[in-house]
Amino acid sequence: MRRPMVEIDVERTVLGGGHAAPLIAPPLDVAGRAEDLLGLETSQERLGYSEAVSTVKDLVRWLEDGNL
Repeated sequence: MRRPMVEIDVERTVLGGGHAAPLIAPPLDVAGRAEDLLGLETSQERLGYSEAVSTVKDLVRWLEDGNL
């Protein structure tokens, strides 16, 4: 029995930051409190998790585009 032909698309994306920066984020409760006090953009910048937010957005977009 042969395997069915599978077609996939490959997309190359360059993420900002160092090799671990897109994955580093504070615990959700800390981030939530900081966002309440400082605002969304300021807390992301000061706590250094704006690259993690960007990575999540890119992954969600990729999953939605591929209907995965």
